[in-house]
Amino acid sequence: MCGITGIVTSKFNLNINRLKSEIQCMTNQLKNRGPDNLGFWCSNNDGLLLGHSRLSIFDTSKLGNQPMISRNKRYVMSYNGEIYNFKKIKSTIENKFNFTFKSTSDSEVLLESISFFGLEKTLEIVVGMYAFSLWDSKEKKLYLVADPLAKKPLYWGIFDNHLIFGSEIKAVAKSKFFKKKINKNALSNYLKFSYIKPPLTIFEDLFKIEPGTYLCFSKDLGFKKKRYWNPVDYIYNEGSDFKSFDDVKLEVKEILELAVKERAQADVPLGVMLSGGIDSSLITAVAQKISASKIKTFSVGFKDKLFDESSFSQKISHKLDTNHKTFFLDKELINNIIYKIPEIYDEPFGDSSQIPTFLICKEIKKEVTVVLSGDGGDEVFGGYSRYIWANHFFSFKKIFGTQLSSILSKLINYFPDYIYDFLSGILPVNSRPADFGHRIKKIAKILNSQSEDEIYYKLISNSRLNGLLKRDISKHGKTLFHERVKHYSLTEKMQLHDLQNYLTGDILVKVDRASMSNSMEVRSPFLDRRIIEYTLKNLRVSHKINKNKGKLLSRSILNDYLPKKYFDRPKMGFALPVDVLLKNQLKETINNYFSKSYIENQNIFDKKKIDCFMDDYFTKGHSLKNEVWNLFIFQLWYEKWM
Repeated sequence: MCGITGIVTSKFNLNINRLKSEIQCMTNQLKNRGPDNLGFWCSNNDGLLLGHSRLSIFDTSKLGNQPMISRNKRYVMSYNGEIYNFKKIKSTIENKFNFTFKSTSDSEVLLESISFFGLEKTLEIVVGMYAFSLWDSKEKKLYLVADPLAKKPLYWGIFDNHLIFGSEIKAVAKSKFFKKKINKNALSNYLKFSYIKPPLTIFEDLFKIEPGTYLCFSKDLGFKKKRYWNPVDYIYNEGSDFKSFDDVKLEVKEILELAVKERAQADVPLGVMLSGGIDSSLITAVAQKISASKIKTFSVGFKDKLFDESSFSQKISHKLDTNHKTFFLDKELINNIIYKIPEIYDEPFGDSSQIPTFLICKEIKKEVTVVLSGDGGDEVFGGYSRYIWANHFFSFKKIFGTQLSSILSKLINYFPDYIYDFLSGILPVNSRPADFGHRIKKIAKILNSQSEDEIYYKLISNSRLNGLLKRDISKHGKTLFHERVKHYSLTEKMQLHDLQNYLTGDILVKVDRASMSNSMEVRSPFLDRRIIEYTLKNLRVSHKINKNKGKLLSRSILNDYLPKKYFDRPKMGFALPVDVLLKNQLKETINNYFSKSYIENQNIFDKKKIDCFMDDYFTKGHSLKNEVWNLFIFQLWYEKWM
């Protein structure tokens, strides 16, 4: 993994030497992404400067340093990522063109593949995660490219006739041309979803390249955008053949083993994140199967046993015979990292699991540089509870009508969360959902829904935060779902939307920033494009969900490696005790952030509405902890950046 930066000026009378110190300053901001080498390249005649910070994974010698120039001198590339099938592509180029590579790096293979096959063909054949800039000196065009899921970020903006781009906002913000002004639409986006959907960013005129997309810039900074990969292109048609469960299991297992095998390659130490859930356990099991020795596995636990599930990962590691280590988080560790969140994420980012994710990455880095994870398993194989229950509640509404549903919704909302958490104690431990009170309140929200789209929207959004703004600019269109999936069930529509939005805007952002802040690379076999393409074409709901239990297929594959007793339990997630934090050690800071003087100076929120909102949470016990956390994170970001 690495960091990339660039400046392109259309002011050709400008002395480009003045920009060299700027590109160096920008690139220095990305040392955590690439501490092993800083590299620079510029073309005075073309008004172009490229920067690169390198984290050496393949070929740790200087032969893998960047920016890298192709053998034919036509292309210059600054690249962040990993191409997992690079050895296969390398062999093809060597045999077909009698070409000899200088290094053993995947970077050189990507660059020379573009030289021989062109950019479009290369993007068809590569399997990996990447973001890169590519200068074509013949056509005088600059390309900015994001991988199919935008696992690797790339931000860009045009300021005062200068194109500025970089792997993180902090790098772009170091340019003297960058203008810092909050994008109100992006803020609304964040308050609704806890993250900001690309191409928007929190700043006006600064954008993030969308998944599976590249931009092509001409010398005058005009550009064209192309979506070269879209999951919608792979969804099954109404008349598509139905494959048996055994057939898809066999085929998915084969692709998964290949994906893990390719991602287990590195010239540096490698391990696996093992939370004890189905996804990470399956990746661990496959990795251990193909490994010639004990693999290293890592998990995180909380000293507060109420939030701790590290015992599950320890049992699984023992059964699979891995070299396992658990890191325990305490109050002091969590407190220390909270106030660093704006520096790590650059934008407001409300997923509270960002904290344990960062802390486990920090500990893992002490032992390995590359780690495999189970990210994407929920979206690909149907793991979220909303995939199961949304259809049930919509059916309930149809049967019992609007009036009864509305009465039931009001009745549920009447009681605070802790009542339901207390009542959940009567349920068997193995079937007791985590955060039961919060889940019950979500049910209350969707009982008033009038359509499938509204059910899903209420499940994934925060209902009250936009109303706290002085001017609520939130919008919700008629549908969240793509026209081409109208033959899909609600479950499948939600899965596809999560894959395109929640996964790319939340999960992958969280993991990239948490890992790269610690100079560590995380690889996600479930997000191999071959797995995604196959499952979209061939899997139906019956392959994924049965008897109100998700991940039917991945559970069955895991059962080939582990007895069910090791993983057959309710999904826990990677939870942080947010309620405890907000009502104890963060309460004084929150009072300051929402004081009359602070809110009035900000001129963003309505003070009376803020007071009412906070009273509902702190005094009346309403289910608002996630919303309060999101609001706190925004204020924390605002203080650091504005």
